[in-house]
This record gives sequence, C-alpha cells and structure tokens, in this order.
Amino acid sequence: MVREIYTSKLEELAEKIWKEFGVSVWFAEIIGKRWSYVAGSVSSEILPSLRFKINENLGLVIECDSEELATKIFNYVKSILNNDVL
Repeated sequence: MVREIYTSKLEELAEKIWKEFGVSVWFAEIIGKRWSYVAGSVSSEILPSLRFKINENLGLVIECDSEELATKIFNYVKSILNNDVL
C-alpha cells in the first residue's frame, strides 16, 4: 500500500514536470549499480538522458539534451521531495 501511494506521487510529479518543462523524466530504485524503473514516463524520442541520485535508494533520469535544464529540473524535484517524506 505504501509503495503504491509513493509510486502514485512520483507519477504525478513526472506528469507535472512534463507539463511545466516539456521533458520526460522517470524515477528509479537504486540497488547497487542498477537503476530499476519505478515511475514516470519514458520518451519515445531518442534523447540523451542524465541520471541524478536523489538519495541512496532513489534516482531521477531526465531525458534532455541540455545539462543546464536537467540540473534545473533536478533541483526542482529535490525541493518538492524535501517537503515530502521519502
């Protein structure tokens, strides 16, 4: 139940990012070196993706060719998640 609510909130955040920035993002559970999809949307376009570690267990993949925009989105996500319980 908790994971479903958590995943739902991440899906909502990914949708909000798409509407605000026009960029696809997805969240991943980090297990060692492996990043496993948890929530979000993967673009059908072939774009470079940048990975950001939110914490030891959660990562953010941003499909964007601008490192500056990706960093802005990452900081935006961190500010939202810092106000929520991870």
